[in-house]
Amino acid sequence: MKIFLPTNIKEFLEIKSKEPDAIILAGGTDLLAQWHNNKIMPNKIISISMLKNLSFIKEENNFVEIGSLTNHATIESNKIINKYLPILATAASTIGAPAIRNMGTIGGNIANASPAADLAPALLVYDAIVKLTSMNSTRELKLSEFYRGYKQTALGKDELIFSIKIPLPPQGVVTEFFKIGTRRAQSIAKVSLAGLIKKEKKGIDIIRLAAGSVAPTPIRLYELEKFLQGKILTRSVISTACDILQKYIKPITDVRSTEEYRRIALKNILVKFLSGI
Repeated sequence: MKIFLPTNIKEFLEIKSKEPDAIILAGGTDLLAQWHNNKIMPNKIISISMLKNLSFIKEENNFVEIGSLTNHATIESNKIINKYLPILATAASTIGAPAIRNMGTIGGNIANASPAADLAPALLVYDAIVKLTSMNSTRELKLSEFYRGYKQTALGKDELIFSIKIPLPPQGVVTEFFKIGTRRAQSIAKVSLAGLIKKEKKGIDIIRLAAGSVAPTPIRLYELEKFLQGKILTRSVISTACDILQKYIKPITDVRSTEEYRRIALKNILVKFLSGI
């Protein structure tokens, strides 16, 4: 196994352009688990642990920007995150044990493209943008467009996730994050839901919903949002919303849970979110 240890972004990009198939190692919490399960054993690794300028959180120009090497513990405790993006802090607090939260990074959580990624539903309802950089260019795309399929992303072989940019949420919104696992701590999500809503007397003004572990990737529930927009949350409206939800989620049965359980659990937390507003 050959390991590269660049000390700056330029050096990393030069190595990646020459070794496009090398695996990028950030915190390593996902990759090490895969290695132990014999699912992956790369020949070449580029560790980005020395790229300290990828670890930052700042508020600027109506955005919160989070460097890709920022760990979950920092996100959980950061004042800017807790002020503007509280359910992102909540989601970070549910990840593994303290040791995992101190090692795992937001960039790795996204790049791994797991349907159960804990940060993804919160980032999706906050309309997060992924900033990608390569030797010759920088580009941005919505997180919802970054996911292409199970364990597949739009990240090019010559690219690095530089940061995640999140527009400041509108004033007056209410947000919630729900996660159901086998136990309260150190558990991979069987199902998760993030919600952002703003209600007016005439009905819902803003609604965003995203779920994890019910499709090949974490997903924004756009069809459900479209139905709920402008509605008053009566029992009938919530019941119809649950019916719509069931039509286009695609949960599976695996070692952690069953398709039926995931459908019922997601329905129940959706009802809890909409009824509690």
